[in-house]
Amino acid sequence: MQELDKGHEDILLNIKERIIEITAGESGMIVYLRNAVYNEYTRGSSHNIITISCVFINEEGNLCADLFRSGSGGFMECLYGNIVSSIGPKGIDVINSALKEGRWYISETPKDDKEDKNKSDKKKSSTGKRFHLPFRFSCMMKGF
Repeated sequence: MQELDKGHEDILLNIKERIIEITAGESGMIVYLRNAVYNEYTRGSSHNIITISCVFINEEGNLCADLFRSGSGGFMECLYGNIVSSIGPKGIDVINSALKEGRWYISETPKDDKEDKNKSDKKKSSTGKRFHLPFRFSCMMKGF
């Protein structure tokens, strides 16, 4: 885990407060980020591109994120539920700027069951009866 300076600890607390505000305090609710990408340089001339796809607060109250790391030669690594304080100052700055600039969204709420039922009833009534062939039978008819 990388040590954070006082400024980044404050930013981390502000991010957590903002996530709590967005999710109305519901733990596990995911806040997706758009264009939250930064470069991570390693030894030598190689570097990795880190994409932060979402942030959330887990059951223990920790601010977490899902990260995707891609590097040279097609290397890709997925890090799910990584605690944000461990990703370093650059990652914290990227998350903070995405939240401040409005580059975030939450998933839609589930649709009302009545609305879905009405749509399916309309679909059935407009198409009449449908004739379905089992997959195996349709392949046999085609000569597979």
